[in-house]
Amino acid sequence: MFPGLTVPKNNGERLLLRFENVCDGGESFDFSSSNAECNKSAWLEALVSKENASSDGMILKLVSSDGAIFFIRSIYLKTLTFHDFLARIFLDSGEFFESEIEDIFFAAEAFFAEKSALKSLERSEQSRFLLLRKLISKGGSRSACETALDFLEKQGLLDDFRFSAAWIRSHSISKAQGRTRLIQELRARGISKDIAEKAVTEHFENVDEIGECTRAAKMAKRRGKSGEKLLKYLVDAGFSYKMALAEVKNTHDL
Repeated sequence: MFPGLTVPKNNGERLLLRFENVCDGGESFDFSSSNAECNKSAWLEALVSKENASSDGMILKLVSSDGAIFFIRSIYLKTLTFHDFLARIFLDSGEFFESEIEDIFFAAEAFFAEKSALKSLERSEQSRFLLLRKLISKGGSRSACETALDFLEKQGLLDDFRFSAAWIRSHSISKAQGRTRLIQELRARGISKDIAEKAVTEHFENVDEIGECTRAAKMAKRRGKSGEKLLKYLVDAGFSYKMALAEVKNTHDL
């Protein structure tokens, strides 16, 4: 579990929870005040209705009997239905047991993974593969992290094609590489073959690959490469043998 995630002490038998706040998009429902006591059944039905109408679910701020405060997104609950979860807290004792506790802790971990992933995505585009590896390295379980990334992909916040296009643009500033090498580089970053090929194809619809081969040759020649060594360099850089050979001949190095 993530070191920064605060959850109640779990003795594996029981867990007492109460709501403090529920957020639906930009709208917040505060249950820490006494006005929430007016009609709990009405609150319950209103929130369930809102949750059913939302593909995002609801963000719930929960407080345990030992004072731990944590958050879950309702759609991350796997075994408990949102209605049953609310009813247990609103209309019953707020007490949960065994597998239910595991479900709640899983939802908390998935939400923590979601927020951690969003911090990385705010800085730059990310590939799912590398972002998953980063989250797991921070202590998240694979299943909770996968669940969070599934949600972010569904929301369009995480996109391997968008990452690929951004990576190629940035990478090409300092390096001139051909189609094959760029695809290899993307595949090494966990991008699927289809997405990598599509991203590279779109890149070379706007960038002349022959021009990139010429740029690569100029960079290599400054490093003292010529003749067969220059040809090998260009092929290793991802340009076809035919294109690389033509470039070497144009420079009169063969």
